[in-house]
Amino acid sequence: MIDSVRTRLHGAMDFRSHYDYLCVLQDSVPLQAIKANLRRGALSFNADRVKLSDWTPILNTLKINKSLTCVAIKSCHQPGLGETADSDKYGLHFRRRIPPIRSKDMTFQLCRAIAACLTVSSSLKELELHGLPLRERDLVTLAKASINWLNI
Repeated sequence: MIDSVRTRLHGAMDFRSHYDYLCVLQDSVPLQAIKANLRRGALSFNADRVKLSDWTPILNTLKINKSLTCVAIKSCHQPGLGETADSDKYGLHFRRRIPPIRSKDMTFQLCRAIAACLTVSSSLKELELHGLPLRERDLVTLAKASINWLNI
């Protein structure tokens, strides 16, 4: 069997090891927040704290995963509050970083990854998306996949 196929098949059953593997491939450090609840079969994290570069291994592992029983992703970012700070004594202005999950491209990528997971997994029993700015195309993507998921 080709090594990449073997890795993908194994990764489908072990989120943690596949996520670690993809992080190593892109020369990044796996996030503890992502790995925290994996032993219980749950991927649960605050999406506001994930940098753009850290999303790729998360999404690519989620797409193929067949072992998670729960996926819970939340965002607490409140747009407009504190986006700009008053100038300090030096006249500098600071902008608060807007998390990548607030972009329409990132939410669409996330929904596509969740939809792929729903398509391949019979283990996933709970999906919670809290505070994410989902748009119509995101919801359509999830709805199409959830029809098959609900029929399992």
